Amino acid sequence: MVAQKARGTEYMHSPEEIAEAIALAENLVSQAETEIANGDAEVAVSLVVKALNGEGVNFEIVERASRVFMSAGRPGDAVGLLEMMASTMESALEQAPNDPDLLAQIGKARFTLGHMEVAEGFLVRAAEQSGYSQELTMLICNARVSQGDAEGALKAWDALFDANPKSGTLRLAAAMLFAQHNFMDQAKACIDLAEPYRHLFPNKFDHIAAAIRGDEVDLSQIDMTVEIFDNFASGYDQNMKNIGAAGPSAIQAAMRDVGLPEDESLRILDAGCGTGLCAPLVRPFAKVLDGCDASAGMLTKCLEKNIYDTLTRTDLGRPETYPEGTYDVVISSDVLVYFGDLHEVLMHMVAKLDPGGWLVLTVESVDAEKAPEGFWMGPSGRFKHAEPYVAKAMTDVGLLPPAHISHGALRHEFTEAVEGLAIAAQKPPEAT
Repeated sequence: MVAQKARGTEYMHSPEEIAEAIALAENLVSQAETEIANGDAEVAVSLVVKALNGEGVNFEIVERASRVFMSAGRPGDAVGLLEMMASTMESALEQAPNDPDLLAQIGKARFTLGHMEVAEGFLVRAAEQSGYSQELTMLICNARVSQGDAEGALKAWDALFDANPKSGTLRLAAAMLFAQHNFMDQAKACIDLAEPYRHLFPNKFDHIAAAIRGDEVDLSQIDMTVEIFDNFASGYDQNMKNIGAAGPSAIQAAMRDVGLPEDESLRILDAGCGTGLCAPLVRPFAKVLDGCDASAGMLTKCLEKNIYDTLTRTDLGRPETYPEGTYDVVISSDVLVYFGDLHEVLMHMVAKLDPGGWLVLTVESVDAEKAPEGFWMGPSGRFKHAEPYVAKAMTDVGLLPPAHISHGALRHEFTEAVEGLAIAAQKPPEAT
């Protein structure tokens, strides 16, 4: 059985053999994640099965494999895999009842399965043995929040805060977690704890504090995004895998749905290209694929990958910084979350389209009742947009009514799905 191998390998093989087997399994699952992003569920599942039948299976491999199964439309396989893993590890615990790694893996498995009370027990035991790491603390906090235990969730951070008395980042992360679950009193308490360290990340702090406290302040989105992503570039790709980022595949699916040809014939601009996660998915459409982004750190990662024809440092709110020329398609994945009112930035993007060209984008979504203006800043400091607002904004700036609107989770944040939209609309062709 797959889950039996997951625990047995470290007793059957040398450390070098274990590391080699785990690396092979990780490589296979990484390939599967890429195939899912490319829309090939059948190949992805075959790669995952191959990984799970090998010797290098641990909980991280199983968790990632379960996500592939979910994305492939096989939720029963995902749940069954996690249940088998958890049960097998619980049996192994009889031989090593205080093994912190084993306790943590069981807790993570039960957490992923939604067994919050059971998960909390294992996670607390693991933390008592190995210390309250950030990962364990956040999981314990999440488990308690899910059970409605707000004060217990706040108390879960005590040990980590005591061990890191000057970490504003940890206190800000705690604030965001509580706000995500609408535990606003606890979120505000953690923001207060983070405020003495505001000077370390002023723009990020101001945005998140404003969202949590409900402050009316004049905030610079461009300063925040550059501050975040210049510091985040090196680990960005792995983090996007960890949270199941689906924006690039949603862009690809929208392009296919409106009938854009995958024959390397189109001039495409990736507006807010980041580290280039969209590039492999849209390259089959592209004769020319250019990227632009405000973050020099992100553009450096793109340059290392050599996946765009040209790269330009661009503030999407300033049209004079866009690359020269016009395009058949402008795409923008997980970018407009850093803009409230979309009219100005959409106008700039539409100006880069040839007549008949397409604008394809994603946004995080919010119910129109919650966002009377059409957009709302969430506790993450990112904006969410209502579908009617986005559709109207696109027509307001000269596009035809959207030809494609799809709904789905764009990522997971603090274990919760972040719902969003992929929308494609065409610039009117020239009159003949």
